[in-house]
Amino acid sequence: MGYQTSAWTYLRDIPQLSYCRDASVKPWLYRENLPPMTRAAYVLSAVFAEYEFLVEPALLQRRIVVVDSYYLKPIAKEIVKGRSSAPVLALASLLPSPRAVIVLKIAAKTAFRRKAAISTHEVYKNLTLSDFTVFQQKVLDYALGLVETSIVFHVDANVSHDQVLFQVLEVIENLDGHQ
Repeated sequence: MGYQTSAWTYLRDIPQLSYCRDASVKPWLYRENLPPMTRAAYVLSAVFAEYEFLVEPALLQRRIVVVDSYYLKPIAKEIVKGRSSAPVLALASLLPSPRAVIVLKIAAKTAFRRKAAISTHEVYKNLTLSDFTVFQQKVLDYALGLVETSIVFHVDANVSHDQVLFQVLEVIENLDGHQ
């Protein structure tokens, strides 16, 4: 739609980040067995690299950048799961806060049903609706706690994909009215 987008997987094409090439194919497998501090450092290196190599250059060109989760969800998932070192992950606070956060509000049952396959990275331990619901809510609560200066918008995601996209685009296009 003309906006700059960013995701961790884009890092694999950057020559200076050769370590991201293998890790970006299935990042959860790469970091799965790392000890807490090393795992936290890996997660941080990816979110900082995404900012410095993808987001910041676009912002310097005065472009709006749409980032799937930015550092919020990855850090929140690591904390909620207790897999990484919380003090190391706290360094993510050095990254600029997003100007706006769009939360897709969707009934847990609908989200669970829409997923083609639930990953173990979207639940605590069990691939059940109740485990998914509790985990996702804790991740959302933690992620929103990371953004103190961002404007938070809630979009109804219980509707069709096209309707969700329309709502998200409407929020983005109206950001200038929210300084």
